Amino acid sequence: MKIDVHAHIIGRAYYEAMMKIPGVTTAPSQYGLGLLKDGETIININPEWYDPRHHIGEMDKRGIDMSLISLTTPNLYIFPKEMQAEVAVIANDEVVDRARMFPDRIRALASLPLDDVPASVKEIDRIAAMPEVCGISVGSNVNGVPLSDERFEPVWARINHHKMAVVEHPNFPPFADDLPEYNLSLMMGFFFETQICVTRMILNGVFARNPDMKFIVAHTGAGMLAIMNRLQAIPRSQPVAREKMKNRPFEEYAKNLYYDSCAIDQNALMLAHNYVGRDHMMFGTDYPYTAHGPGHVESLPITAEDKALMLGGNAEKVFRLR
Repeated sequence: MKIDVHAHIIGRAYYEAMMKIPGVTTAPSQYGLGLLKDGETIININPEWYDPRHHIGEMDKRGIDMSLISLTTPNLYIFPKEMQAEVAVIANDEVVDRARMFPDRIRALASLPLDDVPASVKEIDRIAAMPEVCGISVGSNVNGVPLSDERFEPVWARINHHKMAVVEHPNFPPFADDLPEYNLSLMMGFFFETQICVTRMILNGVFARNPDMKFIVAHTGAGMLAIMNRLQAIPRSQPVAREKMKNRPFEEYAKNLYYDSCAIDQNALMLAHNYVGRDHMMFGTDYPYTAHGPGHVESLPITAEDKALMLGGNAEKVFRLR
């Protein structure tokens, strides 16, 4: 079974909620319609994507059996803190409803109102019992606050309690204004963000304290695996980090994470395959923003068994889809 772990839902209820945010307007974009806040694009949509049959049709065209769907950037964090808990319920119920429409094709990755930690813990408990929900989706920062910040400790602890999987997706970095030209804040800034996010989570002991929380890194690690020689050297000179990491090496934590295939590039995929191994890679497409199918995995020079694990076997196990 081919399982896409990196696919997005653009739902009407989520769109309507975003349109209520002060300062949000619309303008034509390459995808159909762009939503802008104070003149800056925050998300691109196409009204065709509201129809769940559009996604199912694309899955059929691309030979995908199941998709795990989540909100894309900016997740819920674009909403004022006082709105996030309410919108989380609206957005998550919309994702769950789509999974209920297609129980054999769609599973839900829920989002959390992370600016409101108590509400996030409450929402985790609410959605954890839903059979349609197989995990949590988080952005790489929450309005500039790193996911490794101690304020989020109750969130990770509750996810760990439920033994749920978490899928990371980059948000625009806090330094996006320093990358104004050529769409670099997205094309490169997203990758910087994932690297910084995951590195901080390892160094600050988030994974050491929450060993039952499976964590999937977007875009095949977004280049992080290519600089492991530098990253694994950090705790050697940082005793505070070593203590938080329980004196285990950086690379041990990196290899215990999971990585989707959305880097697409064969060299990047083979680097990840060689470093973390076949048991820690998964298939992703970034629907609806790309036209990719499983071909970029199927064409890799690896065994058929390795491809089967990457395309679906690992996701079945980690997200408890069996």
